[in-house]
Amino acid sequence: MWPVIPALAILMAQAPQPSAPSKSSEWCFEVGKGSTLCKDTEAACAELRRTNAATATSACKRVEPHEIQTSPTEPPAPPSPAKQTPTQR
Repeated sequence: MWPVIPALAILMAQAPQPSAPSKSSEWCFEVGKGSTLCKDTEAACAELRRTNAATATSACKRVEPHEIQTSPTEPPAPPSPAKQTPTQR
């Protein structure tokens, strides 16, 4: 029975840990040329929009949070050298 305890401890340590819940939405407004500024709450967005009133081109709108976006004209990143397999000579 005693050898089971260290094995169980190792398995428990390797188990995935619960992560913080992801944001379900955020509040954004446009500031010209397709750029947006976003905040977590509508009130924070409105305050940020007030401080950027000269450049704001839309009202605060609720949007789904986005991952890092790449430009549609930007070429894909080259694969990292660490992931490439060595070539035979």
